[in-house]
Parts: sequence; structure tokens; C-alpha cells
Amino acid sequence: MPSNWLPGENSKTSRFHSLKRLSRSEEVGEQIQDAITSGFYRSGDRLPSEAELGEAFSVGRSTVREALRGLESIGLVSIRRGLGWFVAESLSEAYIEPFTRWVQARRSEITDLLAIRGALDELAAAKAAVAGDAEAIAAIDQIQREFSAVAAQTDPEPDALVELDVAFHLAIANASGSPMLPDLLKELNGLLRPIRVLGFSVRDKIAESVDQHSLIVEAIKAGDPAMARARAAHHLESATQTLLSAKQN
Repeated sequence: MPSNWLPGENSKTSRFHSLKRLSRSEEVGEQIQDAITSGFYRSGDRLPSEAELGEAFSVGRSTVREALRGLESIGLVSIRRGLGWFVAESLSEAYIEPFTRWVQARRSEITDLLAIRGALDELAAAKAAVAGDAEAIAAIDQIQREFSAVAAQTDPEPDALVELDVAFHLAIANASGSPMLPDLLKELNGLLRPIRVLGFSVRDKIAESVDQHSLIVEAIKAGDPAMARARAAHHLESATQTLLSAKQN
């Protein structure tokens, strides 16, 4: 067991912070889930004890236990008697499968969020094609190159792809010159992050995103707002179909 399990600087609980929402167990669960899907905790890792997590979150052990039970129900974590809570050994099976069922149960809500995000991404791409300066467009191009490099790996990490995908779309929003689009898209991307991890678990989707990103960059560089908007729309429609059709066939 690592020597830095106790709360404090550089500890395994240093990622967590005190809660502000009304549903405390829900936020505890969200933060632990984010720590797992981001790779902070990996498959098979032992989590801090309920007491340590309670101290990190400034909540009681019952709240922590409720949050962990929720994550256990979707296969993200499991408890080993006498040893504590552990991250599932195979996240691709233990996490992705239950999450696809969650997506199907909430198709209407997720469809609305994806539609809003798509509309904003289309607007950002069109405005970036008109207002984007050389520096902003170079930033978009660089992030796309980084995304392509990770996507070309033998077994690319979905979370790394999500981070770069979010950065790509935010770079376009920044290039748009709009003071609101980056903030709005940042909020939406935060809400949709877990679904995007699911999307990038589909190998064909990764290659498809590389190609579609490149076409969006091409349109922005050409200064063609109509083409940029159309290509952004196609990209988001394709991503939405991938997510909402998961495991239906």
C-alpha cells in the first residue's frame, strides 16, 4: 500500500475538496468517479478508506458509503471484506457496459444537452472561420495534431482523447471572438464528459473524429463559415448517433 494514503498535501485524497451542493453523496460519487475516469485512480487501485474520504470531503462516513455503493452499482468500484474499496479491475467492462444502460435510460435529457452543445459548436466554428486570427487558428491546428497522435496509438486512453477533444472545441470557441461561447461550452463539456469517455471507447469513432476534426480545421483555415458550420454539424451529429445507439444492436 502506498505510504501517502493519509489526507494532506500530495496524498491520494488531495484531489478532493469540500462539498457545496445539496446532494452530498451525489457529489462525493461524482468526484470519485471523475478521479477514476481521469486515471487518477486506475484499475485495481485501492481507494482511501471511508474515514479518509470523509475527512477529505468534510462529510460523514455514511455519506461516503452511500456514494461508494452508488458507484458499486454501476460496476466502477467493489468492496473487499477486510481490505476496503477498490477500483474495478476492468473499467472497459465494469464501467462502460452499465453506463451505456444509463445513457439509454436518459436518452431525452442527453439528446437535449448534445443538441445544445452541437448548436454552440456550429456557431463557434462559423465565427472562428471569420474572426479567427493566425495565432488562434494555429492553436486549433496544434491541438488537432496532438489529438491525432494520441488516436494513432495502439491502445489510446479514452480519457486522454476526451481531454484533447474538449481542448479542440474550446480552442475553436476561443478563436470565435465571442466572450460567452467558451464559458458555455466549457460548462456543457463538463456535464457531458462521462458520455464522451464512452464514445471514445469505440475504436472506429476515434478514427472518424480525427478525420472530421481535420475537415473542420480546413474550413476554418479557408475562412469559409458556411463550410465550417456544416462540418461541425456533421461531426456532432455523428458523435451523437454513436453515443445514443450504444449497445442497441
